[in-house]
Amino acid sequence: MLLGVGVDVVSLQRFSRSLFRTPGLLRRILTENELAEQGRLVGVPRLRVAGVPRESEPELPPDHLDAHAPGEVAAAAAFSVKEAVMKSLGIGLAKASLSDIDTAAAGSDPDEVALSGRARQRAESLDVTRINTTVEIVGRFVLAEAYAWTAQASA
Repeated sequence: MLLGVGVDVVSLQRFSRSLFRTPGLLRRILTENELAEQGRLVGVPRLRVAGVPRESEPELPPDHLDAHAPGEVAAAAAFSVKEAVMKSLGIGLAKASLSDIDTAAAGSDPDEVALSGRARQRAESLDVTRINTTVEIVGRFVLAEAYAWTAQASA
């Protein structure tokens, strides 16, 4: 039975700007598995991302305006999935850590996440048996969805 749905959207330009301003940000939001995945993508040529930034968004350095490194896109996707998972569990950053959700855990299906710490405790308290996720790049945005499932049959 579907227990909860979470949706999150991340602006690639805004995420790039955050990484530019806060170099240690990736270590705070990604697990070791995700950092390894992101690291493997660093040398891949930059991706052109369609879309026009909003007028209110400050300019990035010239090399960040029209392209995003695949590692950057992977990190933004992982962040967006983590936010969507937390929403599907009905919690926020005060109740769990982003590092409690691993989008690149060995042995997990590509559309499932591995939980640990407080996120896992929350899922267990709700009898969540699995969380499926989807992620898509749409223009300059990453869109993630998470579906929390229980084994309980509906009445």
